[in-house]
Order: sequence, then C-alpha cells, then structure tokens
Amino acid sequence: MKEGEIVKCKTLNRQLRNPPGLLLALAFLIFPATAHAQLYDHTAKTDFDIITTADPSAFLCLEYYGLGRKEMPDLKRRNSLFKSDVFVFTAYYSDGTSIEVVVNPEFKNVDAARTEALRYTNRLGQLPTILRKGVSRMIVHGTGYSGFVGGDGAMILYSDYATKKIAHNHLEESLFHESIHAAFQKEQSGPGWAAAQEADGAFLTRYGKDKPASEDLAETALFAYSILHHPGRIPVADEEKIKATIPNRIEYVRNLLPPDQPIFFSVKEAYQCDGSAKVSLSNPSLPDDSGQLPTDNRTSSDPDSPVYQWFDSDIMSNVLLHIYDRDEDKVSSFLMSWKNIDYTGPELIKATATEFGLDKAALKTEIEKWRGSDF
Repeated sequence: MKEGEIVKCKTLNRQLRNPPGLLLALAFLIFPATAHAQLYDHTAKTDFDIITTADPSAFLCLEYYGLGRKEMPDLKRRNSLFKSDVFVFTAYYSDGTSIEVVVNPEFKNVDAARTEALRYTNRLGQLPTILRKGVSRMIVHGTGYSGFVGGDGAMILYSDYATKKIAHNHLEESLFHESIHAAFQKEQSGPGWAAAQEADGAFLTRYGKDKPASEDLAETALFAYSILHHPGRIPVADEEKIKATIPNRIEYVRNLLPPDQPIFFSVKEAYQCDGSAKVSLSNPSLPDDSGQLPTDNRTSSDPDSPVYQWFDSDIMSNVLLHIYDRDEDKVSSFLMSWKNIDYTGPELIKATATEFGLDKAALKTEIEKWRGSDF
C-alpha cells in the first residue's frame, strides 16, 4: 500500500466514527472528481517549467538615465504613489519594444539597482512580443510584499518574492502571468471571454474560480500558451485534462497568441544601445506635493491628461477593494463604465460614493492617502 493510500485509510477510519464524515467519504468514493473540480490551486504553485531558462530572449540592453521622481505604487506602503530619487532605466529589446524600469531607492546605489533590474529584463525578453509590447513600465521594490501585481501596462515586482520564484524555477511563468494582466486585462472584461467561460463550465485553478473577473484569463493563458506554443512541456496526462476542461478558452487564447505566428516579431527598428535615447526623469504633469486631486476637465482617454494618468481608476479600485472591502465584480463593472467617458476626479468620487453608499469626504481622504506624495 502506498503512503497516500495509508493516509486515506486513516482519514476514512476517523470518519467511520463520524457519520456525517462517513457520508462525505462515501460520496467521494462513489462520485469521483469531475471536470468541474479545479485541477490546480494556482499557476504559481504548479511545477510546470513552461518558459525555460534556455528559451531565447529578445533582451538587448539596460540603460541607466539617472535619479528621478516617478509614480511607484507600493502595496506594502499604501499611502504613497509618487517617489523621488528612484533609479530610472529603460530595457530595450530586439523586436523594437522597450520597458521603463524604475527601481526603489531602498537599493541604495545604481549598481545594486541595475543588478536587481537585470533579474527581470532578460526573462521579460522571453515573453512573446505581443505581450511585451503591452508592458510599458516595470516598478521594482525590495522586501515586504509576497506577490506581484500587473495591470494597465505596468508590473509591480518585489525582490524577495522574486527570489522565492527563482528558487522554484518559476519567475518566468510569474512574469508571464503579470504581463497578461498588463497587456490583456481588458479582454477579460469583454463578452468573448465571458462566453468562453460559460461554454467551458469549469475552471482550471481555484484562484481563477475565486476571481473569475480578474484572474481567470491570466491563470488560463499560461497553460494555453504552453499547449499552443510549447507542447510537451506540461506532462501529457495534465495536458489532456486541461484540453478537456477549458477547450473554449484555449481557442480564445489562440486568437491572442496565435501559434502560427512567431513568438518574436518586429514592431519597429531596434534601439542600438548607444546611449542616444532620451527619457524623462519625471512623470509629466505630476501633482504637487500636496497630493491634490486634479480638477481639470481633460478627457480620461487622453494619455497626457492628469485625469488619465494620476486619477487612474485603479486607485479607486484599490480603495474600494482594500479599504472598503467591496465586491470585486461590482467594482470592476462600475469602473469599466467610466473607461470611455470624460470625467474629473471629483465627479468620479461623487458617483462612487453614491454607488457604494460611502461618505464622499471620507472616500476622498482614502484616495489622497493612496496618491500621497513621498514617504
């Protein structure tokens, strides 16, 4: 008898003295797990080496441009959005893509900051061009938060968590997951993905099932990418189960990451890594140190508008989810309705307070904490 079978027998023996437990045990034996049970807990907890260290990378060089004042959201210090004296780099790739890399000054000097940035830049070069071109900024912090975050063209990374992922040979897969958030998160809000979810009627991971409106695409895409572009990197038995569980979502990802197209393709002429590039050491139209909310009427869809850049709906989302503990699906649906309209900060605050039954002044205070100046 195998060790696992001994454990099951001991469990069943305890349940024999517990009638409700016995009924559950018998139900499990009579009705084995179906396709509606999640196959995995979380992509981050699987051992599949889907993107290997030997895979080619489009990474060319990392250029340092100096210290600057930049937007640096930090989930371990949620009262700050902007920070001065950050190390500002740009990573360049052979397909013409580039990523601004801003590193927290807690790394003390440029050499340490560069060493940290280089842990990610080559691995980001292993991502398909279609994903990497959707990542415009990489924000790197040190210790204090166990996880990464991606969305709206940016990735927020933490050094100590990256070290853990490297130890498990899984940093590449985690960067892929966050790049889906950064490049394709709007796809998950569309009717096509929802239809594919409904047609499949099951989820691959518990994490995707628990957060179907925000995590299922990123959870699913990594498995689908392996099946479509690197068949055989997931064991055959697992691959067949995945195909049987989410066939419609695999087809959806096929359209996002077509297997009949090369992983790397040129989006523009590659930078020559000769020091000729010019970059800004500060975000344009930064609010002053008072952290006042913008009150101008410029459109939220204009990238040069402070309404778009510094009163991003992600800030409101974080406040609603983490401070007020509101339902994630309702928050996502509400904020999506504001994506393509003109609005000012006060207008969104007023509408949000009304929608979620909040005190407007208190809501504004919480937002200002998230948007605060240097800590």
